[in-house]
Amino acid sequence: QQDQKQVHIDCYVHQLLVLQYISHWSCSINIIAIAKLMIQSETSL
Repeated sequence: QQDQKQVHIDCYVHQLLVLQYISHWSCSINIIAIAKLMIQSETSL
């Protein structure tokens, strides 16, 4: 019974880490996209 619980907790922690990683990754992509847009708008002016 205890092992089952531990596996469940490990699974939960893993999911949290993956979600954190994905949200961080998409945030970084947004920053890069915004930076590119800003550079493009500056060069077009």
